[in-house]
Amino acid sequence: MKKLAPLLLVAALQACASSAQNKQLDAKVAAETDVTSGKTLNEKESQIVKRTSGLSAEQKEKLDALRQQVHDKLSAIAAESVKLRSVLIKDVLTEKPNHKEISAVKHRLAKLSDERLDTIFDAANQTNELIGRNGMLRDAMDIQFLEDNFNAF
Repeated sequence: MKKLAPLLLVAALQACASSAQNKQLDAKVAAETDVTSGKTLNEKESQIVKRTSGLSAEQKEKLDALRQQVHDKLSAIAAESVKLRSVLIKDVLTEKPNHKEISAVKHRLAKLSDERLDTIFDAANQTNELIGRNGMLRDAMDIQFLEDNFNAF
């Protein structure tokens, strides 16, 4: 029992820290009332890049190009997702559903979801590189993300 007590204490402290971090994040998310769509997010990102001090004109141009590239890719993913969901609804509600096709649609939707997240995370990494943050910081952030979400370490 004596060996288990420190582990329980560490787990409890980690849960408290994670809970505080989640509350802080929830408050930030709730404050984002002006971002209601990909379009408004794209506009807000553009404004943030333009008014961020400490970036060169070249960095701002590259960030703006990256922002637009990511917006276009996410829009294409969203459009494909909507079409697949339409097919899924029709397949599910038909008298004789094609279960293999339904499974294929679900698989494609999952792949699109993964592609969407990969696009967002890759853009964050590219942004860090463009503004001069080194790989060690990105690796530390990735490790923290894994610790917070998957208890990987």
